[in-house]
Amino acid sequence: MEKRNGFIFVMMLALAALGMPSCNPSRLTVREINTRSLEKKIIIAAWKTDFKDAVVEKLVQGLRSGPYYIRVVDVRDLDAESMQTYTAAVLLDSCWAWSLSAATNRFLAAAQDKSRIVLVVTVGRRGWKPKDTGVDVISTASDVEKAEEVAKAVLAKLRKTLTGGY
Repeated sequence: MEKRNGFIFVMMLALAALGMPSCNPSRLTVREINTRSLEKKIIIAAWKTDFKDAVVEKLVQGLRSGPYYIRVVDVRDLDAESMQTYTAAVLLDSCWAWSLSAATNRFLAAAQDKSRIVLVVTVGRRGWKPKDTGVDVISTASDVEKAEEVAKAVLAKLRKTLTGGY
């Protein structure tokens, strides 16, 4: 009887995990804005969520008319990217058990000049920031109403980097 109850409990947990949309989020569609031949290149990597989508759209709107090639990718595709290719990077990640995603951690570890990276971390408890990243971190809750405020903060940091003030 005890084994049966344990089996039922495990099955219920498995079914609950499968039903949770955050366990298997859909992927962000890769987009390229402007031409690759432009000197200044920006990569924006994010998870597909309402909040992060809103921030990405506001970033693209704020940058698209400038002399920048912009590549928008899903965070899970960061392993195929190199910071050496870009003038600046914006990473929109989530807090996973008080840590960043594995792809973000690998991208940050491989980056030689972290001063050109802005990291936005969504976390339930505002103010938490990952340690020892070596990058500028903005910590926020996933509140769509705050997307414009977060995008403005990121754009201000990006503009500094893009004008050589990093």
